[in-house]
Amino acid sequence: MSTSSLSKIEKQIKLYKHGKVPKELRIAQIVETAKIMFADFGYTNSSMDELAKRVKVSKPVIYELVGSKENLFKILLDEAGKELHENIQTAVDACESLDNKLRSGGLAFFNFVKTHQPLWLALFVNDQGLFNKEINLIREEQAELVANLIFSSNAFTSVTPAYIDGIAHALNGAYEALARWWFEHPDIEATTLANWIVELLLPAISLANQQF
Repeated sequence: MSTSSLSKIEKQIKLYKHGKVPKELRIAQIVETAKIMFADFGYTNSSMDELAKRVKVSKPVIYELVGSKENLFKILLDEAGKELHENIQTAVDACESLDNKLRSGGLAFFNFVKTHQPLWLALFVNDQGLFNKEINLIREEQAELVANLIFSSNAFTSVTPAYIDGIAHALNGAYEALARWWFEHPDIEATTLANWIVELLLPAISLANQQF
């Protein structure tokens, strides 16, 4: 979670005890505090009153710096999407073969979910119906990453881009569904989940490649 990040920010803020806190530092404090609040209560049950209380500033200050609760939630969605994309891309780029790329990318995804579990639930599960547009954009970006991974690996020699795009979306859905299942089976290791996905997908890729 973001507790450690918030602690570092609040230590910096204490240095401005007799002066005005820089705008960027205050925004960072609000955003990190909001992550914890949304993780605790979800979007619907969170309030700007609670956020102002936690940050120890007035509501008008928060509205001035980050806008409404809806806008703040969108900021967190955008931040989470970028972090997830970067984590997976970095993991994938460090591997050569398709199976290792899929395994490493999957592991990066599941580690992200584990590290951000309460917030991930708030952002992508419990309140996702309120922000379908933003969440679907993150999913599209992830599907594009997976599609590029598969296409660049030459695993398919003669298939249409639409086919690979469909496979990428199916794989994306599998990762997300397995992550939700994981919350009820926390004893399973992230590496095990990543291996399951690879074991499921690679035979299908091999079979499909023989048919084209």
